[in-house]
Order: sequence, then C-alpha cells, then structure tokens
Amino acid sequence: MTVAPVPASVSGFDQLVAHVAQALKEIRQVADRIISTCTAWLAPLGPLAGALRKDLAEFAAQIDRVLDAVGKMISDPGRPVTLWQAGQAWLEQVTPQAGNLVGTLTAAYMEADDAWQGPAATAYLNTLPAQKDAAAALHEVTGKVGITLQETALTIAAFWLGLLAAVVGLLAQLVGAAAAAATGVGAPPAAVVALTATARFLTMLAAMTAAAMAALREISGNQSTLVMALTDNAAFPGPPAGNWPVSTTGRMSDGSMSDGDASDWRLAY
Repeated sequence: MTVAPVPASVSGFDQLVAHVAQALKEIRQVADRIISTCTAWLAPLGPLAGALRKDLAEFAAQIDRVLDAVGKMISDPGRPVTLWQAGQAWLEQVTPQAGNLVGTLTAAYMEADDAWQGPAATAYLNTLPAQKDAAAALHEVTGKVGITLQETALTIAAFWLGLLAAVVGLLAQLVGAAAAAATGVGAPPAAVVALTATARFLTMLAAMTAAAMAALREISGNQSTLVMALTDNAAFPGPPAGNWPVSTTGRMSDGSMSDGDASDWRLAY
C-alpha cells in the first residue's frame, strides 16, 4: 500500500501551536500597553474619562478570558501526528493482512479437500464461509479505523489553523488600537476598537470550538459503530458467539483413519 503523505498541518503541528503561543504572548503585551496608555489619558480627557474607564475595565476582563481560554488549549493541544501515524499503521499493516485472509479462505485456495475426503473433510470446508465473512468484516472495519484516526488528526489540526488565524487577526487589531491610543485624542475610540475586537474573537473562538467538538463527536460515533461491527455475532459466530468462527467442530473431533466410524478421514485418491 502506498504511504499517504502526512499533511503539512499535521507534520508541522508543534510549530503551529508555538505560533499561537507566541501570538498570545504578544496580545498580552499589546493589551497591557493599550490599558496603560489609555489610563494615562483619563485625567486630561475630563468628561470623557468615565466611558473610557468602563471600556478599559471590560477590555481587561475580556483579555483575561482570551488568555485563559487559549492558554488552556496550548497546555493540552492534542497529538494529531500520533493519531495520523496510528491510522497509517492500521491502513498499512492491519488492513492488508485482513484482506489477504479474505482471498485465502476459500475451497479453491485450501488444499485439504484435494487430498482428503469424508465427513470430517467436508465439515472442515464448511467452516470456510463463516471465516471468510469474519475476515471480510475485519478488513472493512480495520480500514475504517485507520481512516477515522486520520480524520481526527485533520480535525484537530484544522482547528489550530483557524485558531492561529484568529489570534493573529486579533493581534493586528490591537496593535492598531495601541497606536491610536498613543495620540491621546484617539484613546477613547481605541479602547472601543480593542473591546470590540476582543469580543468578536471570543465569539469566534466559541463557534470554532463548537464546530470542532461536533466534528469529533461525529467521528467518535463512527468509531462506536465500528466497535459494534467488530462484535457483531453474525460475522463472528464462534463458538462462543462474538468470537472468530472455529475450524474444529464435532464432526472433526475424530481425526483417526482406522477405527471404522463414519467420521474417518480418507485419502481422496
């Protein structure tokens, strides 16, 4: 099987998280500068100071929410590289083996009936269809397991790509607000811009998180379906039910060739 290339968002995931962390650090610094600069203009602004003071307090609270929410994500970002590699291992190592079984568990491939005949030999061949069905079920499920693992990796990486774009966008807006605040007269509108940008970011972050969680729940549901397929007794009749169909039945329990009962194995020629 051809090895699928690891997507850049997955292979470069650690750098992606590092970029988010750096942008978050700069957001903290710029936010502090906005608050410090605007606070210095409170007295000269006279009657405008009340509204500015309120906006700065709300802005400070929202920045704390941003730093707390994104900081927690950075502390436990997920491991899409590991998930991708695990999925590739299923696709390259497990699925092909199960597929090989499907092709070999047939009367045409097996040689037992070429050399032997009798009830025991017939009973042996009769176990092949159940084993072929079980192998086919394994082949289908193992392939889907690999795919869902890689889908999980891509979902996590896509979330972080979106998060990086969002924090970089917020940083750019705050840098502009900081420059405006330094003019003095621009302090009140700068505080409004900073407050609006931060509120918009928090709304975007909530939407992004909800979308990512919905996608992961769907993948988890698919994985639960795969688990149910693996325990489907129709494909794994045992005995006992739920286990791989056995090749030894009561009709094959007597392997002798000379005791004269009806289950004797006999040469086919």
